[in-house]
Amino acid sequence: MKWVFPMAVMTSLFTAAVYAQGQEENENPSSGRVENPFEVIKVELIDSVSDGCMPAPEKIIDAAEMQLRAHDFKITDAVTADNMPVFYMAAVGGRADSACVVGFEVVLQIYTDGSPYVTKERTGLVLGAYEHTYYQLRNTVLRDASSDGMQAKLEQVVRESINSLSTDVQGGEFSD
Repeated sequence: MKWVFPMAVMTSLFTAAVYAQGQEENENPSSGRVENPFEVIKVELIDSVSDGCMPAPEKIIDAAEMQLRAHDFKITDAVTADNMPVFYMAAVGGRADSACVVGFEVVLQIYTDGSPYVTKERTGLVLGAYEHTYYQLRNTVLRDASSDGMQAKLEQVVRESINSLSTDVQGGEFSD
């Protein structure tokens, strides 16, 4: 019976030491990952590609969302949030000289505090929005003989862009 009390004390001290170490790691920014400053992010794709050169645009969105989640970003489909960051992809192109040629832009659109301004959408509706900044991730022109090859290249650009974004977030590029 005389070993019970010392074992209980030792267990308590060990538990306290492990807890303190965990607290220290959470408070020490050099101990690992930086917390993602974006609560949620929206993914958008503007598809202006013709001639079957981007046969599965939904797979581009799926690749972006999967890669963002792998890097601890939370994804939303909400349309009403005024100040939500948007992972924005725009593709324009089609067939030229029997090959697919696509201009592809990938940016992070971050809304900031400021006065609303008015924009005109394709529908002709006038909408209010906050000032925003773009963080350029990739702007490139891709060429491939096949539409399947173009699809794979676009998905690869998306994954590389998100890896770059995650590296910048971890490096404190977006910290307060």
